[in-house]
Amino acid sequence: WTGDDATGSLVALNNGNPINGDTFAIVNGAAISVPWSYKNKSGQTKPAAGEFLEHANVYGNYYGTSRQWIENELAGGHDVLLEIDWQGALQVRKLVPESVQIFILPPSLASLQERLVRRGQDDEETIARRLSAAREEMRHCIDFDYVIINQDFASAVADLAAIVRASRLRSAQQCVRYGGLLAQLT
Repeated sequence: WTGDDATGSLVALNNGNPINGDTFAIVNGAAISVPWSYKNKSGQTKPAAGEFLEHANVYGNYYGTSRQWIENELAGGHDVLLEIDWQGALQVRKLVPESVQIFILPPSLASLQERLVRRGQDDEETIARRLSAAREEMRHCIDFDYVIINQDFASAVADLAAIVRASRLRSAQQCVRYGGLLAQLT
């Protein structure tokens, strides 16, 4: 999924607990260090070809998601939720056109500003810069398959769970999951 980091990370806010009984392989910069590569701009070298499923420069830092880790998780039958920015989502869409892309929006710009202030991590100038960048990022929500408005946490989590469940029921996923059964039935 994509959304400004102050929009509210649904799974992180859920403290990693299963959503409607489901567990996911989750990739985000704050919670898991294994699949996520992060280096400061000054120390970044260009990623090796094919090393990352996606990579981007966000707020002056480079981020990327390990292609090998994602492939291993998918091969193991796990759903993978990537918490990435819109730039990374575009790269994923090109490489994995069947991916399901979700954009999470705040209920308003005022609530986004309030969340940024409440975090207490940034000065006023930084908050203003982040709000400006967030507006630009949010313009890309129309490029995504789904948009969730994170106004009520429980509803937003339920929306995410519904999207994941529906994506599991697509015929391509069902053929992989139940290939033997489908071969017997057809």
